Amino acid sequence: MNPVRSTKTNDYKYTRQFLQNIVLFKKRALRLSNDNPLLNGMKNTEIFIKRMIELMGFDDYNVELNEEHRHGRIFIYSNQTLVKENLPVIIESINHLSQLVAKKENSQPIFFDVNNYRRERENIITELARAAARKAVATKQEISLPTMNSYERRIIHVELAGRPDVLTESVGAGKSRYVIVKPIKEGGFEKKEAAARDEISE
Repeated sequence: MNPVRSTKTNDYKYTRQFLQNIVLFKKRALRLSNDNPLLNGMKNTEIFIKRMIELMGFDDYNVELNEEHRHGRIFIYSNQTLVKENLPVIIESINHLSQLVAKKENSQPIFFDVNNYRRERENIITELARAAARKAVATKQEISLPTMNSYERRIIHVELAGRPDVLTESVGAGKSRYVIVKPIKEGGFEKKEAAARDEISE
């Protein structure tokens, strides 16, 4: 699937076609997992992931797997603009299927990053957490952060858990859940430690 992308119209059509392929990709990948006794070894996992990427319509890529830490890195080199615009969708789709297949095989899932998106996102969130903590302490007011998924909220909790001057709390429900960074008043350390334990285990 490599249509020519010479105009904005072609860009739009290609993006729309890609998003449609994502839906078909999930169905086909699940069918592929049902037809094969895979994920019993890292080599089979690698073959399965490569097939998933190809079902998305990409033909220039590289897959790296780390069996010990149960994570993998995917680098997609074709259609960079399209990949960059849809990275969250691509990552969510691959990891969602990886978890479904792992559950089917009664094994631990492998979590994938694509084009270092998660690593860069982690750095941004870490800096955001530090800035929020500084502001909370300076203003002595609670600081609300943007809505985040559970993985991103955990980064906030873990990053600030070691600070004696703030505590973190997740509030909201579902996809609207977010983190509040609160300044700790003098003498509130026990409360902070208890809150940190609860939030990190979220």
